[in-house]
Amino acid sequence: MVTEINLKINNSILFTLNKTKDGFIRDMLFNTASTLYRNKKLSLSKAAELAGYEIKLFVRKLKEESKLRLINDEETDEDFFDNLQEALHF
Repeated sequence: MVTEINLKINNSILFTLNKTKDGFIRDMLFNTASTLYRNKKLSLSKAAELAGYEIKLFVRKLKEESKLRLINDEETDEDFFDNLQEALHF
């Protein structure tokens, strides 16, 4: 079963972000999935599913994204990816 969610976004937001509708949706799904995974609300596989990625590609995108964000919690990116690699048996 799939639930459809409709969202209204002013075109000026898309213009400001230099995003197409599809690009905005893709980014929004990835960012939501990433946040839910980091906050332990979704498993890695469910977060990847929400984002529309295979697990390995989702992990790769998380790694790329983590290089851009500031770390404001106790877990460092190195700790995060060490734990992730253990969980995935890399």
